[in-house]
Amino acid sequence: MDDHVESVIYGTTLRGLPNHHRIAGCELLRCGSTAASYRMVTPDGSYPLLIEDAQAGAAFPCEVYRIPQAIWDAKVAAEPPGLVVGEIALDDGSTAIGMLADPAWLATLEGVTDITAHGGWAAFAATRD
Repeated sequence: MDDHVESVIYGTTLRGLPNHHRIAGCELLRCGSTAASYRMVTPDGSYPLLIEDAQAGAAFPCEVYRIPQAIWDAKVAAEPPGLVVGEIALDDGSTAIGMLADPAWLATLEGVTDITAHGGWAAFAATRD
């Protein structure tokens, strides 16, 4: 039995970003993009949420890691509100586990900012530096 999770990283845990330490030492399997079927929003400017949107979606840069189950569990426990574990489609036709927006939680918010046009979390974050 494999005690690892193949996970899509697209936000604050990307290499070079503040939360990468949560997966430091994990095996980077590949860099790529999500499928062009998501929008990216942020509830408060501190982290992104992916929303499935086949009609108005875009592709976002991502990294896919092989993460030991214990590290994955700790990462999930440390995630901010509004994120749930789900399957994320990648541009190569494969899928991997990652964090998606919880539609029910998102519906309770006002003032969510759509950052899809920035082309990804790292690009958005760079505009705030």
